Amino acid sequence: MKKILKKLLDVYIEFWKKGLDFNGEETRKNYWLTELCHLIIFYCIFLLSMYLIAGKIIHNAIKFFQYGEELYFLACMIPKLAQQTRRLNSLKLSKWILLINFLFIFGWPILAIIYLLPTPKETVIDGIANVEKETSVTTRKKKKKKKEQ
Repeated sequence: MKKILKKLLDVYIEFWKKGLDFNGEETRKNYWLTELCHLIIFYCIFLLSMYLIAGKIIHNAIKFFQYGEELYFLACMIPKLAQQTRRLNSLKLSKWILLINFLFIFGWPILAIIYLLPTPKETVIDGIANVEKETSVTTRKKKKKKKEQ
């Protein structure tokens, strides 16, 4: 359990450190772990507002929840765009795909599917760059055994 929490914390800290870095690459695992961290933080803000409503500490706790969510969203906007750009870079896709969010009402499901794609690995054979899809660990082990035989 400690390893999982440490990994989540490391990924979340890396998200903020690379907040203005629009170059480079982002792995699928790190991207979705960061999304999980955001979901946990939104849930904590929700629980805090419900606690404040139940304890009648703040009479207008719904506004507290709304403002808390909006402030967190605004703070994450540029780092999130940077992370999405890095994810598209790692998929070898154009950064202009991010405009799907603004052109279509339901653009985020399309981007979510794109972000779920495996990261291609580039290999250079005889001076020619080939792009291979990322494979699972078991597939790699099977290929390694076949090469050894």
